[in-house]
Amino acid sequence: MFARIDYTSTKHVNSRLSNPAYSVHKVKSIRETFIAKLVQVMEDNLVKEETASEPQQINAEQVISAGIDLPKIPEEENGIDDSGISDSFSNPDESLASLQNCAQEIAEENSTIPEICKHDFPLNTSWDIYTTRPEATDWADKLVKIASFDTVKGFWAIYQHLKLPSFLRYHHDYYVFRSGIEPQWETDENIEGGRFVVEITKKDRNSFLNSTWLETLLILINEEFADHSNINGCVVQNRKKADKISIWTRDARSAGNAQTGADFAEALDSRFQIQFQSHRDNARRSSMTKKSSTSLLK
Repeated sequence: MFARIDYTSTKHVNSRLSNPAYSVHKVKSIRETFIAKLVQVMEDNLVKEETASEPQQINAEQVISAGIDLPKIPEEENGIDDSGISDSFSNPDESLASLQNCAQEIAEENSTIPEICKHDFPLNTSWDIYTTRPEATDWADKLVKIASFDTVKGFWAIYQHLKLPSFLRYHHDYYVFRSGIEPQWETDENIEGGRFVVEITKKDRNSFLNSTWLETLLILINEEFADHSNINGCVVQNRKKADKISIWTRDARSAGNAQTGADFAEALDSRFQIQFQSHRDNARRSSMTKKSSTSLLK
């Protein structure tokens, strides 16, 4: 089984390395400490009851003084204070045993959380991250491989140290592709494919570029597309008129392409218009543009 990355418990894009289970761990620690203190108070009161003529009540101030906040204890209609312990127990011994068992259960659960947090989860495949050198003219020199990852922790560790797309210089790109597939139209894995493209205008850059890129990355490496075997990678490009985020496919004629476009739109909450372009058409247009530029220079 492979991991499903869930980052909904964190607030900021660059803070998502923080552990989603932290809040649960913290709450359980507080509960465990509170119950342990309450058990100690009850044990002290049981000792007092053996020698006292009247039953002793649990003193909430004793627990509060230990640094644990207790909820306000409501009063019963008959005017008798509620001890805060379930009425299903007929004597203090039963209450104490129940609390001790509860504390033990929470302690056992609590001890497993750090192990879960330390565990790394494998992704379905390995991924390579590339960037570009705008000053280079040859594509072999322009494309620079940054790193590879094949686990959840590996992804976040690399992402944490990358510049966000909104801070990239003009004509700088990021490419995230399955290992072994280079981000070039001409490769065997890409030549018959195409790309689903989202354009983000400069006025929307600060609001949507970074979050849209992160969401695209997550649905990519999580294999969330219905036709995920037809997906090769994704790209973010800083351009003059508009930034572009795209998903690259292996086969432009795949029957699953329509669903891929729908999945992409749904993941982005249908905020943007999505276009599909085949790599062969792009290569043809690029070739025609170069020829036109050459003829103008003559």
